[in-house]
Amino acid sequence: MDAELVAIDPEELANVTAALRGTSYHEHLERYVRDRIAYLLDKELTDPHAITKCRGQVEELQHLLRPALCQTLALLGLRARAERDRINTQPVEPEPSQLSWWADPPDVASERPVP
Repeated sequence: MDAELVAIDPEELANVTAALRGTSYHEHLERYVRDRIAYLLDKELTDPHAITKCRGQVEELQHLLRPALCQTLALLGLRARAERDRINTQPVEPEPSQLSWWADPPDVASERPVP
C-alpha cells in the first residue's frame, strides 16, 4: 500500500462532515461569506482592474460555500489523525549505547576532585 494513501471509513467521513456543517462556526462562516459576496457585488466600480479584482474575490469566496469544503476539511482532519496514530503506535527503538555494559562512563563522580 502506498504511504500517501490513508484508509478512510466512509461512514466516519460522513459523520465528521455532518458534524462540521452543524457547528456554529460553519453557520457564521456561511453568513459572513454571503454578506461579503453581496457587498462586493453591490459596489459601483468603473476601473477595469478593480472590477477584475472584485470578480476574483467573489469567485474565491464562492468556493467556501460549496459542500465539498466541509468534506475536504473532514478528510484533512481524518488524515492528520491517522498520521498521528501511526506515529504514536510505532515502537520506540532504544538508542544504542556507545559504551560496553562493563565500561564505566568517562565522567564518573568519584574521579572528580571534591571541592
